[in-house]
Parts: sequence; structure tokens; C-alpha cells
Amino acid sequence: MRKQPFGSKNKGFSPKGTKALAEVCNLCGACEAVCPIYRLTGLETLVARGKMALVRFSDIPSQRPFRGCLLCGACKAGCSAGADAPEVVRRQRKEGLGGLNFALSLWRNDPTREAVVDLLRRGTGLALRISGLKVPELPRPDLATVAQMMGATAPREIAIFTGCGGNYLFPEASYSLWRLLNGRAYFPAEQTCCGLPFLSLGLKEEARELARRNLKALAGARVIITPCVSCAAALEEYPNLLTPSEGKAATEILKRLKGPEALLPRPKRITPFAFHIPCHLRFSLKEEAPFVEAMREIFGETFSPLERACCGFGGLLPLLERKLAYRILEKRVAGLPEDVPVVTNCTACLIALRQKLPKEKVRHLYTFWLDPEEATPWPPY
Repeated sequence: MRKQPFGSKNKGFSPKGTKALAEVCNLCGACEAVCPIYRLTGLETLVARGKMALVRFSDIPSQRPFRGCLLCGACKAGCSAGADAPEVVRRQRKEGLGGLNFALSLWRNDPTREAVVDLLRRGTGLALRISGLKVPELPRPDLATVAQMMGATAPREIAIFTGCGGNYLFPEASYSLWRLLNGRAYFPAEQTCCGLPFLSLGLKEEARELARRNLKALAGARVIITPCVSCAAALEEYPNLLTPSEGKAATEILKRLKGPEALLPRPKRITPFAFHIPCHLRFSLKEEAPFVEAMREIFGETFSPLERACCGFGGLLPLLERKLAYRILEKRVAGLPEDVPVVTNCTACLIALRQKLPKEKVRHLYTFWLDPEEATPWPPY
């Protein structure tokens, strides 16, 4: 018998209405075939069916199994009954992760976020370093500062939503996208975190506040793009967070959210690369097929999508269950081609892949797209 990684102590309860959501599940077990965690561990409590059963049949289900979820959406996408296991997990997390929820709730405030980022830049991000997560070396200054210096915040045709990853961790990805668009794009100055970390913990009120700010910042753009498909997935959730009238307005704004690939010039460099397809592109946005088709049209045979597999860093798993996240990551990187770069368009996936692969081997799609002779070191001055 395999050892349970989370123990069996019951602590916590199911929020009101969650049991009704769980009862949609018919316990058929189809989720077992697609859940990255179940396929790795074989533990019933770590698959959607097991979590739904805990909520349905236990008055005080243990909260710990709900930490062990990537929120990748694979179970929901393949559920014939239409059960929304990710929403059940988020609701349970809100009740059972009070300390982490409180700490994260501070991130929505700009002064707090800037203070945390400054600590990371100074090399004292102790919490992340203690957790074993390799923190990318944060550039100084960040993209928001450089955008102001370049005059790239004045409204133009295309708004680039950077997200936290495209601002603080990988500003070169957002900057490359801006360069490729040759003056047609701008960075809305009032944009902030997309809210995905808050949604992962069921903190809808905090996510709602960020949604309103971002929608206001993006309202004037004719087209909205982002270098991170996970941010795009969070933006698509905004209408569901808001009041009916706000949701209707949000839907109209988000109709302008597009994949950047069709807007970009043909790449000058055509060299082979392997592409890691993020889970949010596959399941939340349901854009895998058109994206792959577009990439093949642009890059031809040099574009090689990797076998579908999660990187292990979705749903805040590396913070909640680090060992489990790294086991999934190790499975992802095992057997990757050694002679070509690994490219992706999700900043969370970039963080994950760079835990195990050399930094120079893992590239963001838009930094890879930009011709090396045209690329500018960061910061671009």
C-alpha cells in the first residue's frame, strides 16, 4: 500500500453550496486517466473523484488533499457529467489555507507587492528560497519603470497585459513582444496582477478587485494581448467574478483579447525548437489546436510540440506540496531533446522548467521569435 503524503487527520469543513457542486460528479473515474497527480501517485484522494467523494460523504473532510491539485482543468474538460472539480478545490482551499490566503491577499496591494519584489531583488526572498524554489534573478528596473521611460504607456492600438511574470520575472518577454509589434503596442500603466493566484486559493473578492482595475486599464485598447497564456486564462474568468452588468461590460472588453501570433511579423530566424504546451492553453482557453496550427504555419517543421504533460507548477502546487510538484516536473523534463531549446508561452511554466534545465535552454516564445541581431539586453538602454 502506498503511503499517503497528506496524512488522514480530518480538519475543516465544506463551504455552503460546495456539496451541491460535488454531487454533480457521478464518480465514474474518467478523471483518473487525465489527472497528472493521480497518474503519478495512484492515490484516490488526489484525483477529482476522490475529492468530490470527500466533500459529499464526509461532514468534516480533511482539507489537506485539496492542496494536492494543479487546477489544470484536465478533469473538468473531460467530464461527461459537467462536474467542476477545480471550483470545489478552490472553495475548500479558501476555508483550509487561512495563513497562506492572508499572506497572498496582501499581494493585491501595489505597495506591498513592490516591497516583496524589492526584497527578492536584494536576494532575501527567504520564504521562496527556504521552499527550495529557484527564484529568477529579478532585473532592475522592472518593465513598468522602463515602459514609463520609453514613453510606452501612452494608449495605442494594442495593449500588452504583462502580468506579474511579464513585468517582474521575465520582462524581456513582454519587451520582445512590444519590439515585434514595432510601435503599435503599449503597456497600460494602471494594470496589475491578473488575479490567478487568488483564484487558485478561492479568494474571489481579492480577484474581483484586481479584475475591476485591469478592465479599467484595458478598456481603451482595440486589441489586448499578453505574453502569458495563464494570465489570459485569468482574464477570461473576469465576467464570472463580477455583477451581471459589470460582467457584460467585461465580456465586451475581453472580446478584444487575442493571441499575439497572428499580429507578429514572420520570424527571421527559423531554427528547430521544442514547444511545451501549457495546461491553461489546452484546458482553460481551449486554444491548443488553433495555436499549434498557427505555429506550424509560421515555423514549419522547425516547430515541434512536446508530448502533452504538465510542468507541475500550476495551482500554486510548489508552494502547497513542493515534493509533489517537483516529481511532476521531473517527469516532464525526463527525455527532453538536448540539442534544441525548449520554448513556451507561460511564465509559470518558464519558472518550472528552469528549475531543472539550464536557463539558456528554456526560452519564452517571443524572446525566441525576435531575431538575435535585433534583441536588446535588458534593460534596453
